[in-house]
Amino acid sequence: MIENIIQLGDIILGSAGFLDAMISKVEPLTQKGEQRYVCKFMFDTSKQEIAFDLNEEISNDTSKKYMFVGTIGGPNSPQWCTTVKTPDYFLTETIPTLLKQDIPEEYRTKIQNVLDTMYTNVEGTEGKYKYFLNIEKAGMGEKIEDVFEKLRDDSKKTNKQVQKSARSEVSKIFYNYIKEKYGYKKDLIGLCVLYIDGECISTSGFYIDLLESSLQSGKGSTDGPPKKKSPARSFKSSCRLCGSCEDVDFKLKKSKIKYYITDKINFASDIDEKNFYRNFSLCSQCYQKLQTGEVYVKDYLKTRLSQFDIYLLPHFIFKTHMNKQQLDECSEMLKRAVGRICSFDEIIEFRDKLYNINVYDDPYLIDFVFFEASNQATKIKKVIKDLEPSVFDDIQMNLVTVNDGYKAYYGKYGFDMRSFFYLLPSIKGNDGKYSARLKQLLEWYVAIFTGRSIDVKSIIENSINRARQMVVKNEEFDMMDTIIKANMAIYFLELSGCIKKQSRRGGCEIVIDLKPEIKDFIEKAGYDEEKTGLFLLGALIAEIAYAQYKSDEKKPILNKINYWGMDRTKVISLANEVFNKLRQEKILHFNEKLYGECMRLIGKSALNLPKKEMLFYILTGYSVTTPCNIKEAQASKKLSDS
Repeated sequence: MIENIIQLGDIILGSAGFLDAMISKVEPLTQKGEQRYVCKFMFDTSKQEIAFDLNEEISNDTSKKYMFVGTIGGPNSPQWCTTVKTPDYFLTETIPTLLKQDIPEEYRTKIQNVLDTMYTNVEGTEGKYKYFLNIEKAGMGEKIEDVFEKLRDDSKKTNKQVQKSARSEVSKIFYNYIKEKYGYKKDLIGLCVLYIDGECISTSGFYIDLLESSLQSGKGSTDGPPKKKSPARSFKSSCRLCGSCEDVDFKLKKSKIKYYITDKINFASDIDEKNFYRNFSLCSQCYQKLQTGEVYVKDYLKTRLSQFDIYLLPHFIFKTHMNKQQLDECSEMLKRAVGRICSFDEIIEFRDKLYNINVYDDPYLIDFVFFEASNQATKIKKVIKDLEPSVFDDIQMNLVTVNDGYKAYYGKYGFDMRSFFYLLPSIKGNDGKYSARLKQLLEWYVAIFTGRSIDVKSIIENSINRARQMVVKNEEFDMMDTIIKANMAIYFLELSGCIKKQSRRGGCEIVIDLKPEIKDFIEKAGYDEEKTGLFLLGALIAEIAYAQYKSDEKKPILNKINYWGMDRTKVISLANEVFNKLRQEKILHFNEKLYGECMRLIGKSALNLPKKEMLFYILTGYSVTTPCNIKEAQASKKLSDS
């Protein structure tokens, strides 16, 4: 993975200087398509006041204009950059941290003046929370001391928690102030820029030099002037990529993606922190390529696969001749490829069009990196290595086949890669997140992209658990939606080679006439006698439910199903109950042959499937038959109306 990113950084540095390559992208529009703006913090040292300017719209060139590079150092490092994405840094740490850098005296005097006149040192605060913007003096109506006093009344909070909470509260006060006075909501502020006495600090010469020096490996510091010798470099080692022994670093503190652990001693060789360099080390040139490659990956190769954030890392097999423009085109095609398999509309629209990603005769493989953003760092959750680009074509063709095969029963909706998420029950973890089901979803995706086997029971059991939740919520159509999607998922996984295909040699011989949709479904699914018998039992339940609904708009027959699973005894009991209900609703003569065929098949079967599987096939029969009954009723109504 690191090698792939360095490879990208090499391409980018071939077309741009290091600092230009480190500029991070800022989207001009919000996800809703609204224009975003630059919020300028305008400090006036003569008047000892601050004003805000939000008249400048963000464009594609704004990041470069204001030298926006994101953050410098680790997630807990005090920040001094004068162009930031959120105002939180300006509200506390930027000004005092900037004063610790090596800056010209004329600017130091002005910045010190701003700190002395516009910031408050709240008693008991420390570190990057030592100073807070004087929000009362800035016209926001509250005293920072009052904010702290309210938070300190909570005895459960430590001093550090109070300081963090205070910054969050001050941030809310700032956004409310901007919205009330200027009419801009939080989402519309895309960048914040520092001005002192009318001058933009981000475009001044000293700042640009300081920025480049600090971004380079082993140079600069967030806490003070550059040090002569860094502890991370007091060893003899060589670069793991190019073999150079000059200017080697192993802690990679300036990288924005967490590749491995360097702050816990048990991960070091011989459990000695001095031996971390044995894990991995880079020379300064390779480190710069890594840094620029990271910026590019985060800006141009980040996308989503269902519920996951992912990076798409091309790995060129041979020395590439691509330039930056060609790499941009390649990156866009990769993101479109993922977006297409996650959109039913695009699957159908581009059903006959292949991706043809290798357009520049530079063959490459793809690494899928599933990650989770945490503060300013990026934690890697899973990496799928060395996928061929043709995997997108295979997935798309299989999705088209599935949707074509099921459109007779499921024409209103479609099946795509996102649909797997909706087979999983809602199970919250201790942290309040749906971590349990996301872990299962990730396992499915890894298997699909790599061709590994998936146990069909995992699809069936998860979909049954979700269906039960829908029944409890009285959301019958969502329950049927889940069951049909589970059948589509099984078919898709069969096509993908992840599930062994069920035998379709003749399938199950049915001796009665069925509705075309039901007969077609059974044939496509390749059910054996046992599964077909359970399916027909579900179809009979659908007929009873339809008759009951016409009487009083309720379906009490559904209460006879045990949604935790049906064993052999419960299935036989349910079959007897179905016969009685057919007579009670006076529809036995319409369904006598269907019931007889159902009992013939069930009687020939051992009924030794797992309880949830038997329930699954019963609910499948119900979910396929119910839409057929609704269509027939609608068609009959149209005829009568005409």
